[in-house]
Amino acid sequence: MGKNEQLSMEKFRIYLQKKDDKSAFHEIESLVEEYPNDRRYQVVLGDVYMQNGKKQEAYEIYKKVLVEEPDNAMAMYSLASYYEETGQKELYEQQLDTLFAEQESGFGHQTECDAAVHRAERAGRQGQHTCHYALQPYHGAGAR
Repeated sequence: MGKNEQLSMEKFRIYLQKKDDKSAFHEIESLVEEYPNDRRYQVVLGDVYMQNGKKQEAYEIYKKVLVEEPDNAMAMYSLASYYEETGQKELYEQQLDTLFAEQESGFGHQTECDAAVHRAERAGRQGQHTCHYALQPYHGAGAR
């Protein structure tokens, strides 16, 4: 029997709340291994790398996901955050523009909340809006 995705995500969240980064990392890494075709877990793993100062590893994950799934809004947003944190302002702006264009075209999976974050950031109001992706078990195409 495979891993219970919902239970694993709850454990991951609890570990983060308890500031147990090592256990959180291992939990999300095990989900990536168990569900290699579910890109959400890969992006979250990249986000954990970013939060722990492993920026190159995070970048590589985001780029890999975008090669495999070019319209993955989570990866696009995380890559934009990577560019911002590494001081690559021009790439940051380009990535946000790409993300916003995906949302406007209707092809991306961006939420209205993400669009609000983009508009606030473009207006210079960073930090006033945040979005969190709800990671619920996914059993659609590509999931194992």
